[in-house]
Amino acid sequence: MRSLARQTSYRQRRKDLLLALLDQYTDEVDRAAEEIGTFFDHLRQVGVRGLIAERLNDGDYIGLAPLDDLPEPKKPDKRRG
Repeated sequence: MRSLARQTSYRQRRKDLLLALLDQYTDEVDRAAEEIGTFFDHLRQVGVRGLIAERLNDGDYIGLAPLDDLPEPKKPDKRRG
């Protein structure tokens, strides 16, 4: 029969190990979350077109008409064979 002290010791060591692993990997996850958050904050500020214009260093992308403003493509005439 296992003693209560031995079970507690095992559980505590296991918990300490899991906490150490958590500390090791949360730093990387926190850093990634910060980078992703920074990217999306900037995206909200400049918009998709602004982001593309920045990346391509071309301001023409900012002045493009939204897709909603483009004319609808002509549908093929069904009467033709």
